[in-house]
Amino acid sequence: MTDMKQSVRERYGASATTLEDAPDGTPPTLGLGDPVAFANLQPGETVLDLGSGPGRDLFAAAAAVGLSGRAIGVDMTPEMLERSRAKAPANASILEGDLERLPIHCGAVDVVISNCVINLVDDKRRALVAYRALRPGGRLAILDTAFETEPPAKVREDAGAWCGCVGGALVADDYAALLSDIGFQHVEVEFQDATRGEDGMQARAVQITATKPGEATPDLRPAVASDRSAIETLLIAADLPLDGLRTEDAIVALEDGRVIGVVALERYGSSAFLRSLVVADSRRSKGLGSSLVIAALEVARWSGATDVHLLAPDTRLFERLGFKSTERNHLDATTPSAELDASCCRDASPMSLDFEDADLPVLGKPSSKQLPTFKDGSCC
Repeated sequence: MTDMKQSVRERYGASATTLEDAPDGTPPTLGLGDPVAFANLQPGETVLDLGSGPGRDLFAAAAAVGLSGRAIGVDMTPEMLERSRAKAPANASILEGDLERLPIHCGAVDVVISNCVINLVDDKRRALVAYRALRPGGRLAILDTAFETEPPAKVREDAGAWCGCVGGALVADDYAALLSDIGFQHVEVEFQDATRGEDGMQARAVQITATKPGEATPDLRPAVASDRSAIETLLIAADLPLDGLRTEDAIVALEDGRVIGVVALERYGSSAFLRSLVVADSRRSKGLGSSLVIAALEVARWSGATDVHLLAPDTRLFERLGFKSTERNHLDATTPSAELDASCCRDASPMSLDFEDADLPVLGKPSSKQLPTFKDGSCC
C-alpha cells in the first residue's frame, strides 16, 4: 500500500467513527452532492457504488431500484464497512475491496456511481476500468473533483491536499480522454459550482456521465441479503454446507428475477477458495455452472488473488477451466474455509489453479498475471 493510500485510509477510517447520521437516520455524506439524482436509476436495476463509505448514496440507490433491484457498495476502510453494514437494507451488500482491484465480475451491474472518490485513488485508470463490471449498455454516473489546468507539483505531493479530494484530482480534459480510451461512449464532464480545498489548492466539482456500448444482457450479479433464503434453499437441496458462508462472498444467477444458481468466493490474502457452487435442477447441463465459476475467477483475479482452491465432487468442469489436482493438506494450510471441515466434502477432490501458470482464455487476454486496463476486446 502506498503512503498516500494509507493516509487516505486513516483519514476516512477516523471519519467513520466521528461523523453523525442525520436526525432521520440518513448516513452522512463525504461527497459533493447526489449522484443518484442524475443516475436515472430504474426499478430492478443493479447499481455499484465505488467507495460507498458510510452508505448514504448506496442506501439511496437501493431505495431507487426497489426490492427487485440491488445495490452493491465497495469500500476499503474497515471502519466504514462496519458502520454501513450495520444499517444496510436487505437489497444492498457492501464488499471489502480496493477500487484498483475491484472484487466484481465482468458484466455484473447496470449502473456505476461514485461520489468524490476516484480522485483519492492512485491509479485512476485501474479504478475506472470498473467499465468491465458494467453490462453492455450500462451507465456511469459519478461526482468527482477536477482541475481546469494542471496544478503546481506541490499540490500533487501534499498528503493533506490529496486526502481532501484535491491533490489527486485529474484535469477535466484528461478525465474525459481517459474514459474514452477505456471504452466508454457519450462521455460528458461538466463543472459544477462546488469546490474542494483552500486557496491555492482548490479543485472544482465535476459531474461525469458515460455509457458502455452494447445492449444489456443481465444474468449474474453479486448477492445481497434478500437473496439469502433462496441461496440456502439451493445449498440445502444439494447437501452443501451453510457454515461460514457470507452472503457478500456469493454471486447469484437469475432467471425472471429468481435465483437459480450460486457460487461463493472466499478471499484470504493472495489466495481464494471457491465453494457453494450449485445450479437449480432445471438449468443444469446448460453452461450456467461454468458461467458462475468464471465469474468467481474474475473476482479472484481482479481483486489480487494469485491462486484459487476448491473441493470438487466432480473434477471435469474444473479441469476444463485449468484447475489441477493438489494435496488436501495444501488447501488446509492455504485457505481456512469452513467448507473444508464439512462432512459432505471429505471425499471431494482438492484442486488448485495458479493464475501465473494457467492458460485462461475464458477470462480474456492476457491470460495470466497481467490485467487488461484499456479497450482491447479482452474483457467484457
